[in-house]
Amino acid sequence: MNGTLAVRWMDTKEVLVLSNFHTNTIGEVRKKQRDGSIINAACPDAIQSYRHVMGGGDGADQMADV
Repeated sequence: MNGTLAVRWMDTKEVLVLSNFHTNTIGEVRKKQRDGSIINAACPDAIQSYRHVMGGGDGADQMADV
Protein backbone atom coordinates (compact mmCIF):
# COMPACT_ATOMS: atom_id res chain seq x y z
CA MET A 1 0.00 0.00 0.00
CA ASN A 2 1.32 3.37 -0.96
CA GLY A 3 0.17 6.84 -0.05
CA THR A 4 -2.41 8.23 2.31
CA LEU A 5 -6.16 7.70 2.20
CA ALA A 6 -8.43 10.65 3.06
CA VAL A 7 -12.05 9.75 3.86
CA ARG A 8 -14.99 12.08 4.44
CA TRP A 9 -18.14 10.28 5.62
CA MET A 10 -21.43 11.70 6.88
CA ASP A 11 -22.74 10.02 10.02
CA THR A 12 -24.85 12.21 12.31
CA LYS A 13 -21.95 14.62 11.84
CA GLU A 14 -19.16 14.79 9.30
CA VAL A 15 -16.34 12.30 10.00
CA LEU A 16 -12.85 12.83 8.55
CA VAL A 17 -10.16 10.13 8.64
CA LEU A 18 -6.60 10.05 7.30
CA SER A 19 -4.98 6.62 7.06
CA ASN A 20 -1.84 5.16 5.59
CA PHE A 21 -2.97 1.62 6.50
CA HIS A 22 -6.44 1.21 4.92
CA THR A 23 -7.46 0.90 1.27
CA ASN A 24 -10.46 2.49 -0.42
CA THR A 25 -12.74 -0.54 0.02
CA ILE A 26 -16.29 -0.34 1.34
CA GLY A 27 -17.54 -2.23 4.40
CA GLU A 28 -20.78 -2.28 6.33
CA VAL A 29 -21.72 -1.06 9.82
CA ARG A 30 -24.87 -1.14 11.91
CA LYS A 31 -26.27 2.35 12.56
CA LYS A 32 -28.96 3.35 15.02
CA GLN A 33 -31.44 5.79 13.54
CA ARG A 34 -33.06 8.63 15.47
CA ASP A 35 -36.26 6.62 15.83
CA GLY A 36 -34.30 3.79 17.48
CA SER A 37 -34.33 1.40 14.53
CA ILE A 38 -31.06 -0.19 13.41
CA ILE A 39 -29.97 -0.34 9.77
CA ASN A 40 -26.95 -1.68 7.91
CA ALA A 41 -25.07 1.13 6.19
CA ALA A 42 -22.18 1.01 3.74
CA CYS A 43 -19.07 2.87 4.84
CA PRO A 44 -15.34 2.94 4.08
CA ASP A 45 -13.21 0.29 5.84
CA ALA A 46 -11.25 3.05 7.62
CA ILE A 47 -14.46 4.23 9.31
CA GLN A 48 -15.51 0.64 10.11
CA SER A 49 -12.15 0.01 11.76
CA TYR A 50 -12.33 3.27 13.74
CA ARG A 51 -15.83 2.47 15.02
CA HIS A 52 -14.71 -1.03 16.05
CA VAL A 53 -11.66 0.20 17.99
CA MET A 54 -13.35 3.23 19.57
CA GLY A 55 -16.63 1.48 20.42
CA GLY A 56 -18.78 3.56 18.08
CA GLY A 57 -17.58 7.10 18.67
CA ASP A 58 -14.94 9.16 20.38
CA GLY A 59 -16.00 9.85 23.98
CA ALA A 60 -13.85 12.99 24.25
CA ASP A 61 -15.59 14.46 21.19
CA GLN A 62 -18.98 13.61 22.63
CA MET A 63 -18.16 15.36 25.91
CA ALA A 64 -16.83 18.43 24.05
CA ASP A 65 -20.28 19.01 22.50
CA VAL A 66 -22.04 19.18 25.87
